[in-house]
Amino acid sequence: MELESLRTRLRECEAYFAQTEILRFIESNRRKFTPRNIAFAMAGLPRITARVSREQCAKLAIDPPDGIAFEVFRAIARSIREPIRDLRHSVYEMRKRLLNGPQSDLPQAAQLRENWYFLESAIRTAARDTGALPGSLAFRIFARYTENCTSQTAADAVLASVHRLLIDGEHPKRGPLRKSNTERGGGLKD
Repeated sequence: MELESLRTRLRECEAYFAQTEILRFIESNRRKFTPRNIAFAMAGLPRITARVSREQCAKLAIDPPDGIAFEVFRAIARSIREPIRDLRHSVYEMRKRLLNGPQSDLPQAAQLRENWYFLESAIRTAARDTGALPGSLAFRIFARYTENCTSQTAADAVLASVHRLLIDGEHPKRGPLRKSNTERGGGLKD
């Protein structure tokens, strides 16, 4: 019983140390807040500090690729500028960038084109939130976009299929082969 109690106490202390260290690492602003830096900082916890863990991982030249979700977030953050003064123009510019931009051939752009209905809805919803903190627009758009994509109704799925964006030579994964709603001049209304 005594040994089990000590093990439980050790796990609690390790958890406290790890949580405290990762919070200190994030709050220190010594490194950019990226999934890679957070993963490196967490890799050695609770055996070593988050800073030492991050530095040791960096020395090993571990360079895993960013996940698609982070790349989608970065695409949104690069494309939408805060504050949105002209919603129609911002949506148009995002659409243009996904169809013809320099990174339109990347997987994250393809995913955003496929789910254009949900992205456009997320942009419009986030732009209407006038009480949000400055600098949070890309995060709010990404959160709403992710929520829209993962909790859709059958009607949403049909609307998404009709509103997806296609670049030249790209074919829809499901549904009828036709021009994108953008090419027909449609889109969600304000």
